[in-house]
Amino acid sequence: MSIGLDKLKSIGVQKIHETTHISTKYIQAIFHENFEDMHQVQFLGFLSILEREYGVELEGLRNRGLEYFGTKVKYNREAENYKTFTQKKKRNFKPIYISVVLVLFILFSFVSIRSLSSSYSETQVVDNRVIESAKNNIYAVSNEANISNEQNKTVVTNEQNQTAIIIDHAQLVKDQNKTIAAKDQKPDAAQSFKIVPRYKVWVGFVDLNTSQKSSKTFSDELVLDPNKDWALSFGHGFVGIEINGVIKDFSKKERLHLLYKNKELKEISFDEYKALGKGAL
Repeated sequence: MSIGLDKLKSIGVQKIHETTHISTKYIQAIFHENFEDMHQVQFLGFLSILEREYGVELEGLRNRGLEYFGTKVKYNREAENYKTFTQKKKRNFKPIYISVVLVLFILFSFVSIRSLSSSYSETQVVDNRVIESAKNNIYAVSNEANISNEQNKTVVTNEQNQTAIIIDHAQLVKDQNKTIAAKDQKPDAAQSFKIVPRYKVWVGFVDLNTSQKSSKTFSDELVLDPNKDWALSFGHGFVGIEINGVIKDFSKKERLHLLYKNKELKEISFDEYKALGKGAL
C-alpha cells in the first residue's frame, strides 16, 4: 500500500468528504480499491483532486485502477461483438414472400388479359373484384412485414394524398402556434438554463440575486432559472451547460467554477467563486 493512501486513510473519510465534496461512497471505494461502481473518468478525477488537495502521490493506485478498467472495456467489447454477430445471423424472409405474391399476381393478370383478348373480338367489361381482392391481400401482408421490421413503409395509394394533406394541416397549425408563442415571449427573457453532466457530479450553486446557497449531487440534469445570475462550483469538469438549447461542453478532471450572469456563461477561478458566494460552499 502506498504512503499517500496511508496518509489519506489517517485523515479519515468524513474529513476528506467535507474538504473535497467527493462522496463518502467513492472515498471508501478508493480506500478499498473497489472500482466497480465508478467510471474510469470519475476514478481519475477523484485521484487528481486528492493528490492536489493533500499533496500525496497515488500513481500505484492509479495504475491498478487503469488495469481494472482496461480489462472491463475489453470484456464489454468482446460481449458486444458476439451480440452483433448473433443478430446478423437472423434473417427475415417476409420480404421474399411478398415478392413471390407480387410476381404471381402479375402473371395471373397477364394471362387473364391475354385470354379475354383472344376469346372476344369486341370490348368487354373486366370484373375488377378479383384484382382488387388480391391488391388488398398484398397490402395487408406488406403492412405486416413492414411493421415487424420496424421500417413503417406505406404502399402508394390514394390514401397517401389524404394523409399528406392532414399532416400539412397539422404542421401549419404547429407553426402558427410557434409564431404566437414567439410573439408573446419577452424579447430579453432566456428560455432555458440546464446543467447536463456526463457523469454523476456534485455541484454547489449560489443565487447571486438573493445570496442563497444550495448544493446537489446528480447524474441526469439540473434546471435553474435562466433569468437569474448564478455562481457554480463542480466536483469535476465533465459537464455540459445548455442555454436556450445551445450546449457548451467542458472536459477537465479538476474542479470547475462558472459564472452565469446577464445570460452569459464564463469560467472563473475558485477565489472568484468564493468572493461571489461570500465564502466557499
